[in-house]
Amino acid sequence: MNNNLPKILLSFIFFFLAGISLAKPVFAAPNLSLSPTSQTAVKNTEYQLTVTIDVESNQAFGADVILVYPSADIDVTQVTTGGFFPEFTSSIVSATGRVEMHSYFSSLYEGKTGSGTFATIKYKPKKDTGSGTVSFSCSGNTETIILTTSGQNILNCASLNQTSLTYAGTQTATPTPTPAPGQPTATPTPTPTQSGGNTAPSCVTLDASPVTGIGVPLAVTFTCRGTDPDGDITAAEFRFGDETSQIIEKNVGSPGAVSTTHTYTQIGTLGASCRVRDNNNVYTSFVDACRKIITIRPKPKTSATTVSVQRPPGVTPTPQVVALVEELPTPPAKQDLAPRDTPQVVSAPKKTSPFPWWVLALAALVFFLIVLLLKKRKAKPPTQAPPPAQQTWGNFPQQPS
Repeated sequence: MNNNLPKILLSFIFFFLAGISLAKPVFAAPNLSLSPTSQTAVKNTEYQLTVTIDVESNQAFGADVILVYPSADIDVTQVTTGGFFPEFTSSIVSATGRVEMHSYFSSLYEGKTGSGTFATIKYKPKKDTGSGTVSFSCSGNTETIILTTSGQNILNCASLNQTSLTYAGTQTATPTPTPAPGQPTATPTPTPTQSGGNTAPSCVTLDASPVTGIGVPLAVTFTCRGTDPDGDITAAEFRFGDETSQIIEKNVGSPGAVSTTHTYTQIGTLGASCRVRDNNNVYTSFVDACRKIITIRPKPKTSATTVSVQRPPGVTPTPQVVALVEELPTPPAKQDLAPRDTPQVVSAPKKTSPFPWWVLALAALVFFLIVLLLKKRKAKPPTQAPPPAQQTWGNFPQQPS
């Protein structure tokens, strides 16, 4: 048993260190979620789904949320903002079964942390049997995103959930009561009719000229281009990045372009964007293709250095050269406001590890093992030296004299 004790202790130390090295803390990540996750719905009855958002400690500028639903099974009747971000737009595309929601701050430098309600969606089932699913559209970390104030996408598509719908029965209409003799006949309430499906327009590009300048005021001409598969482009909304915006009402057909000129009066790097509207008053979202970065630098300052020369009396002065020194201000740290080419998923911040008490325990264990080995070595009896070998001469033993 004593001979196996060191081996047992060494094995324990090995597995203890291996377990510590493999243990990793688990952090939550920014996410969007649908609730409830399952719902039993009756035909012709209105129900509600809620989209919640949690950005944790990240400074979130806005989010784009795309939901897909079985348009043959349900009708989405209303989309309402939850107020997490101040600006909110939405579009219901019944032909393809999509709900597009876009919410953000009007200024690129604003953001917020925490969690809350992003939006609520109301719908009515068109079937009395079967099942369906409402889910996020987020293939390849695109479409559904959460953006920080630096333009990074911090949403991981793998964290998104869905709502399972089960259609069960039909709501029975309440019959109109028969009036008593002498009473007036009740007038039935007319049933509202829904308009046909509309295909949302698309914003194609935003052109700007110039995109860089020195000094203000600086006039920049913007051209917003869009298409509408079943109608015309009738307006465009421009947001210039300096907390000002403009809506141009103009029917330009499809495809069509709307232009305007904006004069900037502040220095800096500003993000401009636009979206278009169709003849059914449906706006597009602010997509990456319709964003431009406008960079305005301050004018360089010049200062003259006067050179004073002492000359003896009677000497004609020689014209002196005055050196002009151009002083350029140090440009501020440029903010990453360029359009997103590839969304990036940002990991949650790591937390400070507590004091490693296991190191002290391991050191005490090693010390105990060393003391045990030393005691065992001292306990061994001393080995006796072998008797001296008898001397020989050649192949014969030496004869005593």
